[in-house]
Amino acid sequence: MRMAIGTAYSINAHHTINFGYLLDLKRSADGMNKGLHVLTSGYVYKI
Repeated sequence: MRMAIGTAYSINAHHTINFGYLLDLKRSADGMNKGLHVLTSGYVYKI
């Protein structure tokens, strides 16, 4: 199961930055749940 949340902030008409968080849960064969935590960031330039 994956869950994600994020936001974007437009600096002006051409520049946008975004940040987010992703949680990836996996169930292993021995019944233990494993979680992967990922922080994301990005930059977009529109022409």
